[in-house]
Amino acid sequence: MIAFSHIPKTAGTTLTAILRRNLGLRHFDTRGVTGKGLMYADELRAVRRLYPRLASIAGHGVSPAGDLHCESDLRYYTFVREPIARCLSHFQHVIWCRAKTRKPTPDTLAFFYEWLQANRNWHTRQLAGVEDAAKAIDVIQETVSFVGVVEQFDESLVMFRAWAGMPSFDLRYRSLNVSAGRAACDQCLVREELARDTKLASALVEANQQDLTLYRWVMDEQYPQQRMLFESVVAEELEAFRRANAQANIRLQDSLSAKAYRNVIFKPLRRFVLPQRAA
Repeated sequence: MIAFSHIPKTAGTTLTAILRRNLGLRHFDTRGVTGKGLMYADELRAVRRLYPRLASIAGHGVSPAGDLHCESDLRYYTFVREPIARCLSHFQHVIWCRAKTRKPTPDTLAFFYEWLQANRNWHTRQLAGVEDAAKAIDVIQETVSFVGVVEQFDESLVMFRAWAGMPSFDLRYRSLNVSAGRAACDQCLVREELARDTKLASALVEANQQDLTLYRWVMDEQYPQQRMLFESVVAEELEAFRRANAQANIRLQDSLSAKAYRNVIFKPLRRFVLPQRAA
Protein backbone atom coordinates (compact mmCIF):
# COMPACT_ATOMS: atom_id res chain seq x y z
CA MET A 1 0.00 0.00 0.00
CA ILE A 2 1.31 3.44 -0.90
CA ALA A 3 0.96 6.11 1.80
CA PHE A 4 1.14 9.82 0.92
CA SER A 5 2.34 11.98 3.81
CA HIS A 6 0.78 15.28 2.73
CA ILE A 7 2.63 18.41 3.84
CA PRO A 8 0.24 21.39 3.46
CA LYS A 9 0.59 23.47 0.29
CA THR A 10 2.80 21.02 -1.59
CA ALA A 11 0.39 20.24 -4.46
CA GLY A 12 -1.24 17.56 -2.34
CA THR A 13 -4.79 18.42 -3.35
CA THR A 14 -3.88 17.98 -7.02
CA LEU A 15 -2.07 14.71 -6.35
CA THR A 16 -4.91 13.37 -4.21
CA ALA A 17 -7.35 14.14 -7.04
CA ILE A 18 -5.15 12.06 -9.37
CA LEU A 19 -5.14 9.20 -6.85
CA ARG A 20 -8.93 9.32 -6.45
CA ARG A 21 -9.58 9.33 -10.17
CA ASN A 22 -7.28 6.39 -10.83
CA LEU A 23 -7.93 4.20 -7.80
CA GLY A 24 -11.58 4.82 -6.83
CA LEU A 25 -12.49 2.49 -3.96
CA ARG A 26 -8.85 1.43 -3.62
CA HIS A 27 -7.94 4.89 -2.27
CA PHE A 28 -8.80 6.49 1.09
CA ASP A 29 -8.32 10.06 2.31
CA THR A 30 -7.48 9.96 6.00
CA ARG A 31 -9.26 13.20 6.86
CA GLY A 32 -12.39 11.02 7.04
CA VAL A 33 -10.85 9.53 10.19
CA THR A 34 -8.30 11.89 11.66
CA GLY A 35 -9.53 15.43 11.20
CA LYS A 36 -6.30 17.33 11.90
CA GLY A 37 -4.49 14.66 13.91
CA LEU A 38 -2.39 11.61 13.06
CA MET A 39 -3.88 8.39 11.80
CA TYR A 40 -3.03 5.36 13.95
CA ALA A 41 -2.44 1.76 12.95
CA ASP A 42 -5.61 0.47 14.63
CA GLU A 43 -7.64 3.06 12.71
CA LEU A 44 -6.07 1.97 9.44
CA ARG A 45 -6.88 -1.66 10.20
CA ALA A 46 -10.49 -0.67 10.83
CA VAL A 47 -10.64 1.28 7.56
CA ARG A 48 -9.29 -1.75 5.73
CA ARG A 49 -12.22 -3.79 6.93
CA LEU A 50 -14.52 -1.38 5.09
CA TYR A 51 -12.13 -0.96 2.14
CA PRO A 52 -10.81 -4.54 1.64
CA ARG A 53 -9.04 -3.69 -1.65
CA LEU A 54 -7.31 -0.62 -0.25
CA ALA A 55 -4.08 0.21 -2.09
CA SER A 56 -3.54 3.88 -1.24
CA ILE A 57 -3.99 6.30 1.66
CA ALA A 58 -3.25 10.02 1.72
CA GLY A 59 -3.56 12.93 4.11
CA HIS A 60 -1.95 15.20 6.66
CA GLY A 61 -2.62 12.41 9.17
CA VAL A 62 -0.31 10.01 7.31
CA SER A 63 3.05 10.45 8.97
CA PRO A 64 6.11 8.29 9.67
CA ALA A 65 6.11 9.99 13.07
CA GLY A 66 3.05 7.96 14.10
CA ASP A 67 2.66 4.21 14.51
CA LEU A 68 1.47 3.35 11.01
CA HIS A 69 4.79 1.55 10.55
CA CYS A 70 3.10 -1.33 12.39
CA GLU A 71 1.40 -1.98 9.05
CA SER A 72 4.43 -3.55 7.38
CA ASP A 73 3.16 -3.23 3.81
CA LEU A 74 3.14 0.60 3.80
CA ARG A 75 5.35 2.45 1.32
CA TYR A 76 5.64 6.09 2.36
CA TYR A 77 6.11 8.96 -0.05
CA THR A 78 5.84 12.73 0.17
CA PHE A 79 6.28 15.95 -1.82
CA VAL A 80 8.35 18.91 -0.64
CA ARG A 81 8.38 22.58 -1.65
CA GLU A 82 10.73 25.50 -1.12
CA PRO A 83 9.89 26.29 2.53
CA ILE A 84 9.51 30.08 2.39
CA ALA A 85 7.17 29.88 -0.61
CA ARG A 86 5.24 27.06 1.07
CA CYS A 87 4.85 29.00 4.31
CA LEU A 88 3.62 32.16 2.59
CA SER A 89 1.22 30.15 0.44
CA HIS A 90 -0.10 28.38 3.52
CA PHE A 91 -0.79 31.61 5.36
CA GLN A 92 -2.35 33.32 2.37
CA HIS A 93 -4.61 30.36 1.73
CA VAL A 94 -5.76 29.96 5.31
CA ILE A 95 -6.05 33.60 6.29
CA TRP A 96 -6.11 36.07 3.43
CA CYS A 97 -7.87 34.08 0.72
CA ARG A 98 -10.60 32.73 2.98
CA ALA A 99 -11.09 36.09 4.63
CA LYS A 100 -10.94 37.82 1.20
CA THR A 101 -8.45 40.33 2.54
CA ARG A 102 -7.05 42.39 -0.31
CA LYS A 103 -3.74 43.41 1.25
CA PRO A 104 -1.98 43.07 4.60
CA THR A 105 -2.84 45.54 7.32
CA PRO A 106 -0.87 46.14 10.53
CA ASP A 107 -3.30 43.87 12.35
CA THR A 108 -2.94 41.18 9.69
CA LEU A 109 0.84 41.30 9.91
CA ALA A 110 0.71 41.18 13.70
CA PHE A 111 -1.43 38.09 13.48
CA PHE A 112 1.00 36.60 10.94
CA TYR A 113 3.81 36.67 13.50
CA GLU A 114 1.57 34.79 15.93
CA TRP A 115 0.49 32.30 13.25
CA LEU A 116 4.08 31.77 12.16
CA GLN A 117 5.13 30.50 15.58
CA ALA A 118 2.36 27.88 15.53
CA ASN A 119 3.19 26.80 11.97
CA ARG A 120 6.94 26.46 12.05
CA ASN A 121 8.92 23.93 10.02
CA TRP A 122 5.98 21.97 8.59
CA HIS A 123 8.17 19.65 6.53
CA THR A 124 10.19 18.37 9.45
CA ARG A 125 7.21 18.22 11.82
CA GLN A 126 5.17 16.22 9.31
CA LEU A 127 7.92 13.70 8.67
CA ALA A 128 9.70 13.44 12.03
CA GLY A 129 7.17 14.81 14.50
CA VAL A 130 9.69 17.43 15.68
CA GLU A 131 11.43 20.51 14.27
CA ASP A 132 14.67 18.71 13.50
CA ALA A 133 16.10 18.47 9.98
CA ALA A 134 18.56 15.75 10.91
CA LYS A 135 15.76 13.51 12.19
CA ALA A 136 13.65 14.23 9.12
CA ILE A 137 16.57 13.28 6.88
CA ASP A 138 16.93 10.04 8.84
CA VAL A 139 13.21 9.36 8.37
CA ILE A 140 13.48 9.85 4.62
CA GLN A 141 16.53 7.63 4.36
CA GLU A 142 14.99 4.88 6.49
CA THR A 143 11.24 5.09 5.85
CA VAL A 144 10.15 7.40 3.02
CA SER A 145 11.12 5.71 -0.23
CA PHE A 146 10.02 8.43 -2.66
CA VAL A 147 10.17 12.23 -2.45
CA GLY A 148 8.63 14.44 -5.11
CA VAL A 149 9.43 18.13 -5.52
CA VAL A 150 6.73 20.69 -6.29
CA GLU A 151 9.13 22.79 -8.34
CA GLN A 152 9.70 19.70 -10.51
CA PHE A 153 6.11 18.49 -10.35
CA ASP A 154 5.70 16.90 -13.80
CA GLU A 155 9.03 15.14 -13.57
CA SER A 156 8.21 13.98 -10.04
CA LEU A 157 4.85 12.58 -11.20
CA VAL A 158 6.48 10.53 -13.94
CA MET A 159 8.98 9.11 -11.45
CA PHE A 160 6.21 8.53 -8.91
CA ARG A 161 4.26 6.37 -11.38
CA ALA A 162 7.32 4.18 -11.94
CA TRP A 163 8.05 4.00 -8.20
CA ALA A 164 4.45 3.04 -7.43
CA GLY A 165 4.57 0.26 -10.01
CA MET A 166 1.44 1.50 -11.78
CA PRO A 167 2.41 1.93 -15.46
CA SER A 168 -1.18 2.60 -16.56
CA PHE A 169 -1.69 5.36 -13.96
CA ASP A 170 -3.22 8.43 -15.67
CA LEU A 171 -1.17 11.37 -14.42
CA ARG A 172 -3.00 14.14 -16.25
CA TYR A 173 -4.07 16.93 -13.92
CA ARG A 174 -5.35 20.41 -13.45
CA SER A 175 -3.80 22.36 -10.59
CA LEU A 176 -6.26 22.52 -7.70
CA ASN A 177 -6.52 24.64 -4.55
CA VAL A 178 -4.57 27.53 -6.08
CA SER A 179 -5.45 31.17 -6.45
CA ALA A 180 -6.72 32.46 -9.77
CA GLY A 181 -7.60 35.79 -11.35
CA ARG A 182 -7.87 38.73 -8.95
CA ALA A 183 -6.96 36.61 -5.94
CA ALA A 184 -3.68 35.63 -7.58
CA CYS A 185 -2.89 39.28 -8.33
CA ASP A 186 -3.65 40.21 -4.74
CA GLN A 187 -1.33 37.48 -3.48
CA CYS A 188 1.47 38.84 -5.68
CA LEU A 189 0.97 42.26 -4.10
CA VAL A 190 1.01 40.67 -0.65
CA ARG A 191 4.29 38.93 -1.42
CA GLU A 192 5.81 42.18 -2.63
CA GLU A 193 4.81 43.99 0.56
CA LEU A 194 6.13 41.18 2.71
CA ALA A 195 9.38 41.09 0.76
CA ARG A 196 10.03 44.72 1.72
CA ASP A 197 9.62 43.96 5.41
CA THR A 198 13.12 42.92 6.56
CA LYS A 199 11.91 42.01 10.04
CA LEU A 200 9.33 39.67 8.57
CA ALA A 201 11.87 38.19 6.16
CA SER A 202 14.10 37.32 9.12
CA ALA A 203 11.17 35.82 11.03
CA LEU A 204 10.22 33.67 8.03
CA VAL A 205 13.72 32.28 7.72
CA GLU A 206 13.99 31.60 11.44
CA ALA A 207 10.63 29.82 11.57
CA ASN A 208 11.58 27.63 8.60
CA GLN A 209 15.26 27.07 9.35
CA GLN A 210 14.97 23.31 9.83
CA ASP A 211 12.80 22.98 6.73
CA LEU A 212 15.32 24.97 4.70
CA THR A 213 18.07 22.60 5.80
CA LEU A 214 15.94 19.60 4.88
CA TYR A 215 14.95 21.08 1.53
CA ARG A 216 18.57 21.85 0.59
CA TRP A 217 19.50 18.24 1.40
CA VAL A 218 16.65 16.92 -0.75
CA MET A 219 17.62 19.12 -3.70
CA ASP A 220 21.38 18.57 -3.36
CA GLU A 221 21.45 14.86 -2.52
CA GLN A 222 18.22 12.88 -2.30
CA TYR A 223 16.38 14.10 -5.39
CA PRO A 224 19.39 13.87 -7.78
CA GLN A 225 20.07 10.31 -6.60
CA GLN A 226 16.41 9.41 -7.01
CA ARG A 227 16.33 10.92 -10.48
CA MET A 228 19.29 8.78 -11.50
CA LEU A 229 17.29 5.68 -10.58
CA PHE A 230 14.46 6.78 -12.87
CA GLU A 231 16.59 8.48 -15.53
CA SER A 232 15.37 6.25 -18.37
CA VAL A 233 11.73 6.72 -17.33
CA VAL A 234 12.10 10.51 -17.31
CA ALA A 235 13.82 10.46 -20.69
CA GLU A 236 11.14 8.27 -22.26
CA GLU A 237 7.96 9.62 -20.67
CA LEU A 238 8.27 13.20 -19.43
CA GLU A 239 7.81 15.14 -22.67
CA ALA A 240 5.02 12.85 -23.86
CA PHE A 241 3.21 13.35 -20.56
CA ARG A 242 3.57 17.13 -20.76
CA ARG A 243 2.12 17.16 -24.26
CA ALA A 244 -0.80 14.97 -23.24
CA ASN A 245 -1.44 17.03 -20.12
CA ALA A 246 -1.37 20.31 -22.06
CA GLN A 247 -4.08 18.96 -24.37
CA ALA A 248 -6.20 17.37 -21.64
CA ASN A 249 -9.60 18.66 -20.68
CA ILE A 250 -10.49 16.44 -17.75
CA ARG A 251 -12.45 16.60 -14.54
CA LEU A 252 -10.28 15.59 -11.62
CA GLN A 253 -12.70 14.05 -9.18
CA ASP A 254 -13.16 10.64 -7.68
CA SER A 255 -15.45 8.10 -9.28
CA LEU A 256 -19.16 8.17 -8.52
CA SER A 257 -18.91 4.69 -6.99
CA ALA A 258 -16.15 5.76 -4.58
CA LYS A 259 -18.04 8.91 -3.61
CA ALA A 260 -21.28 6.98 -3.09
CA TYR A 261 -19.52 4.32 -1.00
CA ARG A 262 -17.85 6.95 1.19
CA ASN A 263 -21.11 8.80 1.84
CA VAL A 264 -23.56 5.88 2.06
CA ILE A 265 -21.42 3.14 3.62
CA PHE A 266 -18.28 4.48 5.26
CA LYS A 267 -19.55 7.64 6.96
CA PRO A 268 -22.59 5.99 8.64
CA LEU A 269 -20.50 3.02 9.81
CA ARG A 270 -17.28 4.69 10.88
CA ARG A 271 -18.42 5.47 14.43
CA PHE A 272 -19.16 1.78 14.95
CA VAL A 273 -15.98 0.47 13.30
CA LEU A 274 -13.27 2.97 14.18
CA PRO A 275 -11.54 2.93 17.59
CA GLN A 276 -12.83 5.62 19.91
CA ARG A 277 -10.23 8.04 21.25
CA ALA A 278 -10.49 9.73 24.60
CA ALA A 279 -11.45 13.41 24.35
